[in-house]
Amino acid sequence: MGRLFKNWPEAALFIAALAGFTWNLGAYPLLDPDEGRNAEVMREMAASNNYLVPHLNTLPYLDKPPLYFAAGGLAVKAFGRAEWVVRMPSVLFTLATLLVLWLATRSWYDRGIRSVVIAVFAGAPLVLGFARTTIFDSALTLFVTTGILAFQRAVDQAPPRRREKETGAPRATTNYTEAWLTAGWTAMALGILTKGPVAAALVLLVTLPYAAWRKRLRALVAPLPLLVFLSILVPWLAAASRQVPDLISYAIKVETVERLFTPNLNRTGPWWYFFPILPAAVMQGALLTAFGFRTLLRNRADETLLWRRRLLFLWVIVPFVFFTLSQSKRPHYILPLIPAVALLAGQVMQYGNARKVLSHLGITLALIGLLLAGTSRLIPHLLTTTPRVEAAIPGVAMALGAVTLGAGVMLWLLQARINVAALLLVAPTAAIPFVSTPLMQAVGEDRSARPLARAMERVLTSDTEVLGIRAYPLSLPFYINREIVLATRDASELTSNYIRRNFARLSEANPQLQTASLWREALLTCNRPRIFISRRADAETRTFLAASLPLIIETRKFAVYGPCGVRSLALSAPVRGTGRR
Repeated sequence: MGRLFKNWPEAALFIAALAGFTWNLGAYPLLDPDEGRNAEVMREMAASNNYLVPHLNTLPYLDKPPLYFAAGGLAVKAFGRAEWVVRMPSVLFTLATLLVLWLATRSWYDRGIRSVVIAVFAGAPLVLGFARTTIFDSALTLFVTTGILAFQRAVDQAPPRRREKETGAPRATTNYTEAWLTAGWTAMALGILTKGPVAAALVLLVTLPYAAWRKRLRALVAPLPLLVFLSILVPWLAAASRQVPDLISYAIKVETVERLFTPNLNRTGPWWYFFPILPAAVMQGALLTAFGFRTLLRNRADETLLWRRRLLFLWVIVPFVFFTLSQSKRPHYILPLIPAVALLAGQVMQYGNARKVLSHLGITLALIGLLLAGTSRLIPHLLTTTPRVEAAIPGVAMALGAVTLGAGVMLWLLQARINVAALLLVAPTAAIPFVSTPLMQAVGEDRSARPLARAMERVLTSDTEVLGIRAYPLSLPFYINREIVLATRDASELTSNYIRRNFARLSEANPQLQTASLWREALLTCNRPRIFISRRADAETRTFLAASLPLIIETRKFAVYGPCGVRSLALSAPVRGTGRR
């Protein structure tokens, strides 16, 4: 009982993080495009029991490997279709990363400092955001973090090459070191199955320079770990390639080479893209590290400390440069760097003037809270969004400003209480889900197809076909539990590079892809109940549909008409969705 009482701050910290990650997880709709598309791939996996190759609208979706989709597909299989179900894998992967960090820091830092590391990671706004989002990067972060820390342990335990030669020691590693190597290679293989070769690149870009710096490069390689690595990847590659023969060539040529070195995938950005994003993504950790940075440069008393610090600098700097040079840029790409920032913040607290750093951090958080609350009514005027979203922003900003201000003041007053400071560090971020539900619901209603699905439910039967006319609301198939026939010129509406590039071949054999003019024949013949979806901006198509079908619903992006073939089911009045001011 005494030990349990002694560990209560860490337990409270994990509970606070868990509450922030899971509170109202299903209270708002799936956010298109990413959440809707990924959730639909999960639904189709669960329906088809094909966990080897992801599919979107029954078409091979090779833009990402299957592991994250499989986790979501199994969740859908077990618990059914719901927003919280398809978001839960991201929560679990994030909690697993927290556990890995906690286990690693047990040998790095004192108890209170471990709590600060966990608080910095769990309190990073980017971590919270993608722990609650149906997207791959939380899983990638887990495997990259595990791989780097496992390889670090293996390298640190191996003797340098010079000592091996001087003593005549055999090259064989101990079972303990080989176990860490196996964990690292396993994590790297699972990372590749989550997001492709970039997972291996992130791990090796950090650990290869680290091992070379320590003159222990050979410590990263052993027969058993390599065999485990290959035994995870090769069977999947062989089985998946039988289903889609061009899987390997597409993954290497397009999703790796073109994504990194060309702007062909339309995800590029300026060279300074990540410079403002990283400090905002891990706000508390960035401030802690900045206030104690001189400590990181001055403290050279311990060799172990120095090597860990060098690893962490490599972990932040090398991937940051890698993503900066890459032609593909998105904010969540830097999520795997945040564990390193959290561990650096632990070094600041362990070996620097923790009280002084927390005092500065408390004052800064209080000022940020005042600024957020004071400008709460100004923020909507800086954005272009819907009236409902604009109306929700001031209340959320005011509440978050108040929490951040309170946490900053308490941090300044209680700076010597490390365990309490850790809880205060995570409080502003953990509070976001509790105060932002109205805002997220407004954003979701604007960015999701759930309003379309709810309006269509009144006329939708098991025999009804849904046909999109150059329109594919990405989350709609998930909500109506069926695929959509897409009349299209190039399938770009599916937001899949693979499907778009192979449109001609895929459309020959798949009834879900039809030529752009098919819909007119489908409307004229209408030999089965059929609902038509058009882009709201497509005035010509809408005029044609409105001449013979009732309007079911109109939103900012889409208009839905029908059904044809069953006139008795038509609505007497359309549903009006949200639109821009």
